[in-house]
Amino acid sequence: LLLGIAQIISHGASINRLPKNFLAIGKTAILGKLNTTVLISFVFCAVFYYILHASTYGRRLSSFGLSKPASRLSGVQTAKINMSAYVICAVLASVCGILLSIDVNCAQPTMGGGDYTFTVITGCVLGGVSLFGGVGSVPGIIFGMLRIGFWRYLVSSWLAIIPGMICFTIMGNTFDLRSPAFWIVLAIDFALIAFGILYTRKKVQTEQ
Repeated sequence: LLLGIAQIISHGASINRLPKNFLAIGKTAILGKLNTTVLISFVFCAVFYYILHASTYGRRLSSFGLSKPASRLSGVQTAKINMSAYVICAVLASVCGILLSIDVNCAQPTMGGGDYTFTVITGCVLGGVSLFGGVGSVPGIIFGMLRIGFWRYLVSSWLAIIPGMICFTIMGNTFDLRSPAFWIVLAIDFALIAFGILYTRKKVQTEQ
């Protein structure tokens, strides 16, 4: 619905050649090859690690995700927690949209949908986030997204469906060393890495 509204408002047009001052927000080099997008991402991860794992709000949010009725009975204002979670997600989505526009030097009304949405959900699940709520961690999400990026870097585009297959395989499981799903996915990780390396070497040799 929202993507459709964005299309109507923008008439499906894209904005190219963004201003240099705007691009500098995410493309200014720091510490050699790293840019400010990495710094911004690190800051947000650090801030939300504290919020989720070391603050009263984070504990209430986790409690709300685990059981809304129990949270309400324990005195948590569930309506405010629910609304604030949506607002935070919207703000973060806006920041990500800005950084994505800077990265590709273009702004389109449909950016961030489709493949990006499914990739984010898959990365979160691989990082131990429960789709039923209340379970998850910032380091786990970072780890899950790095795995998705690493897979796609190593293997060809047609193997991009593998993260989705694994997502449905371990859906509902948490990032727990005692969980069989964790070790299954870890074994698949190593298998994919080995296959990706062999495939990449063979492809390079063929091109040469």
